Amino acid sequence: MGFLGLQILAILVIFASPSSPAAIPKPDCPDHCGNVTIPFPFGTSPDCYLYDEFFVNCSNSFNPPKAFLTNSEIEITNISVINGTLTVLQTIGFDCYGPNQTNRNCWRNWF
Repeated sequence: MGFLGLQILAILVIFASPSSPAAIPKPDCPDHCGNVTIPFPFGTSPDCYLYDEFFVNCSNSFNPPKAFLTNSEIEITNISVINGTLTVLQTIGFDCYGPNQTNRNCWRNWF
């Protein structure tokens, strides 16, 4: 399991911990980023998330805006408090070979 996997696992362990505070939104905190619902303990602005690991970067550079995990390029597509899940789109790499059998990197979005 790579660093990303451990980071997401750590977030989910904290998120699912029975000692975590109840999922109650704080006043005046945005609860959406584009089409993604952002429930507490996650949040898009200071004092709206429980820990730094729960920060969601809502980028208004897209239409509709897109939610990203902390300050990364990992796009969040869903957060479920009930299921204790956070769904992301992550780019993966694999080996591709050109016409002359040379290895080159190819990137595809993982859906």
